[in-house]
Amino acid sequence: MCPLLTCRWVGTPLIAGVVLLSSFIPFLSAVHASNGTNLPAYSAAALGQGGADLVSVNDTSPLNNNPAALSLIPGNRVDLTLMWIQPFYHYSDALNDLDAQNDGYLPANLAYGGHLTSTNEYLRRVTIGLGMFSQGGFGSNYQGVRTVFGTTDSASSFLRYLKFVFGASYNVVDDSKHKFTIGVAPNFGYSDLSLSLFPGTSVAPSPGLPAGFAGVSISDSCARNLGIGTPFGSCPHDWVAGVKAGFMYAFIGENQKVTRPKAAFGASYTSQVDFNYTGGRMDVNFSSIGLGRVTYDASVEGFKWPQQVDVGFAYRPVNSILLALDVSWIQWSALRTVTVRGTNPSNSVAASTPALSNLAIPFVFNWKDQAVVAFGIAVDCWDELFENRSCDEHTEKWFNVNKLTVRAGYNYSNNPVPSQTLSPLGAVIIEHHVTGGLGYRFGEHWSADLSGLYGFKNTQSTTGFFTPGLQSTAGYFLYGTLSWLF
Repeated sequence: MCPLLTCRWVGTPLIAGVVLLSSFIPFLSAVHASNGTNLPAYSAAALGQGGADLVSVNDTSPLNNNPAALSLIPGNRVDLTLMWIQPFYHYSDALNDLDAQNDGYLPANLAYGGHLTSTNEYLRRVTIGLGMFSQGGFGSNYQGVRTVFGTTDSASSFLRYLKFVFGASYNVVDDSKHKFTIGVAPNFGYSDLSLSLFPGTSVAPSPGLPAGFAGVSISDSCARNLGIGTPFGSCPHDWVAGVKAGFMYAFIGENQKVTRPKAAFGASYTSQVDFNYTGGRMDVNFSSIGLGRVTYDASVEGFKWPQQVDVGFAYRPVNSILLALDVSWIQWSALRTVTVRGTNPSNSVAASTPALSNLAIPFVFNWKDQAVVAFGIAVDCWDELFENRSCDEHTEKWFNVNKLTVRAGYNYSNNPVPSQTLSPLGAVIIEHHVTGGLGYRFGEHWSADLSGLYGFKNTQSTTGFFTPGLQSTAGYFLYGTLSWLF
């Protein structure tokens, strides 16, 4: 096992069993998302359009995709988005045919965006925003796994990444028919992770299993309570910083509003973020050699959230119909090898044994770059669409068909995870998604949007639970956004 994994350390043979964890390469990226480890959208309106939102939504989600599009916000607004994320996993091999626990997760986004009010011509061109965004978050949880060691055990993983963003856009060109806007949004983020792989299993070296095996558990406290468990704690965690920058050109057209341009084009760039998780605790099961469960300080280094380039288009063939198309490139090939380290063991024997005092477990990801294509359509202003009356005509009726928006979309993202490095604990492999949603403007100050996404099942061969198998992944998202406009 060690030569295959280029393992360089020697000592008690059982320790080599920990290296078997390298078969679970992607556990660190078990983020419930459908575009790699990124969520496909960050508001209900954006999700309803398939995630095609780079230059086509006028809420606060541009803070986390293209800050230049903040200029589309009419006035000021606060958006609260709640998300329900429900994955479905199934794994099978020669020993198992089982579903994961398929726990759901409840991330949330909260953001403000608005124009500066000033008598200064240049300050009036500025729109600012700040917010908190769940970049991604979920995990997989398998119980009752029949292991190759003859035991029945569990395996789970979890990762979450929360970003705090401040952004601003500036209209470089600001006339009645054309706008060219630039934007920048620096951010800092918090991420933590957990892993449990056969924690109840400990097998001593033998002629049939020279390496033996020691189960591992990195605390899962951060994964509790629908994925919004206590931060920090015993989960390895890290604070990071990054930046997003972009531009947008908008052709306003005749009789159009600046927040509903006739056509728009834009692009954004997201910087790479390197994580070095520290502050965690890891238990290693050395019961079979008489040491019991030994607790280590846990750290993880080498995990990267990659750089990304997005290009977006939007067009209104008529005022009531919006067509949007986004194309993204995500450099997941930057994710090569991640190392989990265990130091300062709680057991004195382990601390005095070189092979046990400092564990280094390498994980080779070797992911591929990812392309994402998102297409969306939104229809509103129904009376104007059917030539009854203008959208600008107001009514005191509680229900007005002109206040209703209907959205639909499609999102494709190629699977970045090779079969050679896919495990049941990191099955981020969905490729095809369909979306839909509704929005309603209750009045001058309040609106609400609901949307959903379904990710079609994808099945792929996998390294499995230490034996080749098949992994299937499907799932759905539900988003709800409540907005206050003022």
